Amino acid sequence: MADAGFFRGTSADQDNRFVNKQKKLLKTLKFAPVLEKKVCMSRVNLDTLRPWITTKVTEMLGVEDDVLIEFICNQLDEEENPDPKTMQINLTGFLNAKNAFSFMHQLWDLLTSAQENIAGIPAAFLEQKKEEIKKRQQEQERIQAGLKQQEEESKAKEKDKEDRDDKDRDRKDRRDRDRSRDRDSRSRDHGSRDRGSRGDRGSKHSDEEHDGVNGSGDRKQSTSPKIMARPAKWDWEPHKPAQPDNKDGEDKKDEDGEPKSPGGDKSLHLLQPLMQRRMEIRTARHHHLLDR
Repeated sequence: MADAGFFRGTSADQDNRFVNKQKKLLKTLKFAPVLEKKVCMSRVNLDTLRPWITTKVTEMLGVEDDVLIEFICNQLDEEENPDPKTMQINLTGFLNAKNAFSFMHQLWDLLTSAQENIAGIPAAFLEQKKEEIKKRQQEQERIQAGLKQQEEESKAKEKDKEDRDDKDRDRKDRRDRDRSRDRDSRSRDHGSRDRGSRGDRGSKHSDEEHDGVNGSGDRKQSTSPKIMARPAKWDWEPHKPAQPDNKDGEDKKDEDGEPKSPGGDKSLHLLQPLMQRRMEIRTARHHHLLDR
C-alpha cells in the first residue's frame, strides 16, 4: 500500500518508438541551411520578435492562434541554445511541412541577425524602423510644404484683395474729385448766370429809371415842374356855354378874389382820369419787364 501513489511507466524520451520517429523525421524533412547556426537567446531581445511571430502565424493559419504563438515563444525562451530542427518538427503538425520550413527559415535568419546586434534587434527590423521614420519625416515635410503653400496662397490672396481695395479706393477718390469739380463748375455757372441776370435786372432798372419809373413801380418824383398835356378841345369843351350878361360890368371872381375862367373846373375833372390811366399803363409795363 506504500507504493499506491506512485505511477510506473516511461516518458517520451525513454520510449524508443518516439525516438525512432524523431530520428526518421530528421532524416526525411528538409531543413534550411541557416538552421545549422547556433543562436544564444541571452543576446536576443525576444520581445521585439513577438509581433513578427504573431503576424506570421496568423498569415499562415488564417486566424490568430494564441496557443501556437505561446508554444513557439516558450521553446525559444526556455533554452539558452534552442534546437531549430526540433522546433520545425514540432511545428510541422500545426503549420504543415512547407509552412514550417518557411517559418523556421525566416525566424532563424532574424535570430542570428539579432544576436549580432548590440541591442539584440534584427538588422531587418532596424532598417524597417529607419524606413518608417524616413517615411514619417517625408510625410511631415509634405505636410509642412502643404501648409507653407497654403500660407503663401493665403498671403497672395490677401495681397490681391488689398490691391483691389486700393484700386477701388482710388477709383472712388477720383469719382469724388470729379463730382466735386462738377459741382464747383455748376455752382460757378449758376453764379455767373445769377450775376448776369442781376446785371440784366439792373439795366432794366436803369432803363426804368430813365423812363421815370422806380423799382417799386411808382413814378419817380421829379423836381422839375410838370408839363401837363392839354386835352383836345372837343374832350373838355364840346359846347361853349352862353355868356351870362354882366349887368354890373364886373368879372366874376372866386373866393380868393381871382377871376374865374369859364369851364376851369370841368377841365381839371377831365384830366384826372387821363393821368390815372397813363400811370396804370406805365405800372403794367414795369411789372411785365420784371416778370421777364
